[in-house]
Amino acid sequence: MFKRVGELLQAKEKSLDLSNNSIGNEGAIDLAEMLKVNKSLTRLDLSNNSIGDDGAIALAKMLKVNTSLEWLILSNNSIGDKGAKALAKTLKEVNRSLKCLILSNNSIGDNGVIALTKMYNDSTSLVWLILFDNPIGDKGKIALEIMTRMTLHKLVHSKDSIVSEKAKYLAEIFSKFKKVKRSVEKSHRRKNIKSKTKSGPKRSSNRKNY
Repeated sequence: MFKRVGELLQAKEKSLDLSNNSIGNEGAIDLAEMLKVNKSLTRLDLSNNSIGDDGAIALAKMLKVNTSLEWLILSNNSIGDKGAKALAKTLKEVNRSLKCLILSNNSIGDNGVIALTKMYNDSTSLVWLILFDNPIGDKGKIALEIMTRMTLHKLVHSKDSIVSEKAKYLAEIFSKFKKVKRSVEKSHRRKNIKSKTKSGPKRSSNRKNY
């Protein structure tokens, strides 16, 4: 597979979909080495590949020198706090080209989320940071809320296009979240009404028959 990937990269492909290939950490490490010298690829999909922290750390190192990649999709993997922190550190301190990082459905907890949100707050390039379906606790949720408030605060005091894009993205996310929440609440109310209707009023066991 990697021989073919090398051929595609040499052909200056702009987008590469390697999802569902069981690449694992070793494959991610090998791919990261190849991408260190690539200057054409802008979108890379590595979703559902059993990539863990070691693979994410290798990709973070790659992002220190790669200046072409704009979209990195890592959803449905096994990346935890260690890998998330490595990515956050690179994106905060070095990389200025990545615009979208998708980490949905991984194993990222509060510490990883806090590192990523702090990076997002300071980033002048990353617009989309997607973290759905991770085991986020209360501290992580607070960090996400602070991230949102800071972005909206910056929007009021800045005309920067990146800030505007971030605010637009967050507004869309929260709009979808509210719609889902209302739908769930409505569904619960319907279930409660049906449950009460089925049970009906209690009848006395001593009722007389005339």
